[in-house]
Amino acid sequence: MSSRPPERPPGAPKPPGTPTPSSRPWPRWLPLVMLGVVVAIFLFTTIRTDSPERASLTFSQFTSAVSDGTVKSVSYDPSNGNITGDFKTPQDGKSAFSSDGPNDDLQPSVLNSLKDNKVDVEGVKGRFGPRLTIDTKTERFTGNKADQANPMLTREYRKGFELKEVV
Repeated sequence: MSSRPPERPPGAPKPPGTPTPSSRPWPRWLPLVMLGVVVAIFLFTTIRTDSPERASLTFSQFTSAVSDGTVKSVSYDPSNGNITGDFKTPQDGKSAFSSDGPNDDLQPSVLNSLKDNKVDVEGVKGRFGPRLTIDTKTERFTGNKADQANPMLTREYRKGFELKEVV
């Protein structure tokens, strides 16, 4: 015997609580379409590259390119370590490059290499000036230019906010 309910005769009224089929089937597909659009946007923004003309170099490839003399100009952002620049001549069809460097400062050897190879440098802060050494017992600078550096260890305080000398 069949477990299927008996057919309703044509024109017979529907039992109460029976849902009516929608005359517009698109509302049930709307959430899926919206989800597909969100996924497509996410994939597009994650997969795309910065620029098709920009080569992505490792830091060692960047230093090698500087040593080889193929780098024309460099811009460095010490807050995030991004290094961008231009080649003197296109390399593998790309005229510009980007690389990740140190997040605080470029090493003196890299700065000297950039200077020796006559690379235009933008935004690169270097360690310039005399090297200062400090005497830990007196907490004062010693050596060359110490007389200019020592006054920068303290400042004039307002009355009532002075620091007591403890040494």
